[in-house]
Amino acid sequence: MPSAAVGPSSGGGEQVLDSAREGREPQVAKIYQELQHAKSCEGFAENIVKDKADYFLLLQHGGGRGNRWAVSAKDGNVIATGQSFKLGTSVNDACAAIAKDWQQRPPSMGK
Repeated sequence: MPSAAVGPSSGGGEQVLDSAREGREPQVAKIYQELQHAKSCEGFAENIVKDKADYFLLLQHGGGRGNRWAVSAKDGNVIATGQSFKLGTSVNDACAAIAKDWQQRPPSMGK
């Protein structure tokens, strides 16, 4: 079961947190809510500690201007990027990318 951290990282083993920008509210809680309810994310374990995650999801919520996302594997390689107008679509697309990468991993890579 892959796990994914969400949000911008400040490095090291610190928790992954989000901060408000330009007066907008942080969206991390909403993103976690979407991750927990999206069918394409079933079987994933979300966490906020980057060092414990198999994947890292960076999702920029555009506040009515769409969303951009990128997923990287534990080694830091970006495996997929995308954008969509709806937050739920961005989360679903990111989870689909994680699931696809997880299935393609050799057993020796921690499947």
